[in-house]
Amino acid sequence: MLTTPNVLALYMRQRGMTAEQAAQVIDTADELLQGREYALPSRAVLELVAQSACSACDCEFVALAQELNVPLLTDDRRILSEFPQRAIALARFVGEA
Repeated sequence: MLTTPNVLALYMRQRGMTAEQAAQVIDTADELLQGREYALPSRAVLELVAQSACSACDCEFVALAQELNVPLLTDDRRILSEFPQRAIALARFVGEA
């Protein structure tokens, strides 16, 4: 789980979350997500990196959406720009619903 530790680090550094609070959050997240993880071929992620200006982390989300054949809902401008065939802005998605 790449994103959660990064978000928790931000909260620890900028919002005063303690290390113990962050550990409790990550333990709960790990428990809730257990058995729901997806393994992606690294080659698929690297191919997306090679064809875009997105980070490898962002490309993992795109690769997962491709693997599951679902749209990627995001407000990340770079992902929306680089992968218009897969990424959909949240506002556009809500407007279509």
